[in-house]
Amino acid sequence: MAGVYTTIKEAVRRGVWASLQDYYPTHNEDTSPIIFSHLNGTEPDDSYVVISVLGVYSQGRGSSSTLTSTDFKVSYSSAYEVEFRILFVGRDSGDMAHTLSNKLYSPLIQDVFRQEKLGFIRKGNIAYSPVKRETRWVDYHTLDITFTYQVVSEEQIDYFESAIINGIVENEGGVEVYNETFGVPDTTPIPTPTQ
Repeated sequence: MAGVYTTIKEAVRRGVWASLQDYYPTHNEDTSPIIFSHLNGTEPDDSYVVISVLGVYSQGRGSSSTLTSTDFKVSYSSAYEVEFRILFVGRDSGDMAHTLSNKLYSPLIQDVFRQEKLGFIRKGNIAYSPVKRETRWVDYHTLDITFTYQVVSEEQIDYFESAIINGIVENEGGVEVYNETFGVPDTTPIPTPTQ
């Protein structure tokens, strides 16, 4: 089972692919050279894209549902911002960086991210930082992008069918002045959990 972190990374990759697929006419989404950082794979031959997670930041406070249903489940949610650095490498890196930067405002691309449950919030400037290899310079461009998302989780809760409260009150002299037992009346309906 993929967790939230992996799901978000894959969602960003799908959005980047939707923005840049014209650069890879012979590839599909699965074979395109849009990779995640720190995977220790071989470097692609063509221009490629590397996706890195810079940070996941909790926003605000979480919220919990009320127990108004009879399914004995409670849901709770938390909101996050996640910041990605997109690194473009190779001959087409500048064009790819500018294409993605521009397409982040496209209604079609924003819809791709929304379908993945991501909200585009902001982006940084494109930074150019060529890297010297053994015999040549290789173009590198970076673009930082921030998205929001919300995680909603659900848990089964325990319940009780009865409660009995014994109340005894004594005065200062130790004399019992009140003794009462309270309980949930037998006529109180107990919901049946659904499975």
